[in-house]
Amino acid sequence: MGCFQKRELPEAEGIVGEIVELARNLPQNLTLEEALAEYEGRFSEKECCEVLEILGEEHLLLCCVCFFQWMRLQEPSLVTPGTCTVLFPLLGKGGMGDEVMELFRNLPSTKEFRDVHVYNATISGLLSCGRYTILTQLYGLLCFFLAAFVGPRNGKINLSNK
Repeated sequence: MGCFQKRELPEAEGIVGEIVELARNLPQNLTLEEALAEYEGRFSEKECCEVLEILGEEHLLLCCVCFFQWMRLQEPSLVTPGTCTVLFPLLGKGGMGDEVMELFRNLPSTKEFRDVHVYNATISGLLSCGRYTILTQLYGLLCFFLAAFVGPRNGKINLSNK
């Protein structure tokens, strides 16, 4: 018994199970995004997080990226800060630091995604794969973000951004 035992995942059920099975057995002439066309409008954030977790645990990281890209194209978008906090560390552990930064840079520039949890997940992913030089760029963005919400005199965080 080693310290890196694979966690036993419960059998995925419902729509989550269908997507995981689809990703595991994707025909070579079909992309995951194409295969997901029939699932539009049928997902919640929780189910998206479950799919990302299971695919990540099974080391199907390219499928994770494709699923995340598909989530972004849905109306309304299924990409949330929560899905980022699931995906970015998984990609980092898999050595996919470039993908972490690309996905981070392509997030909407709304306040919702300039959340400390999203930055933390991005930093975690980059640290996991040893991308220390990119961390300085990200740290600069984080400092800029925090400066926009910290009051100039009292040092308290101002979430109203007035």
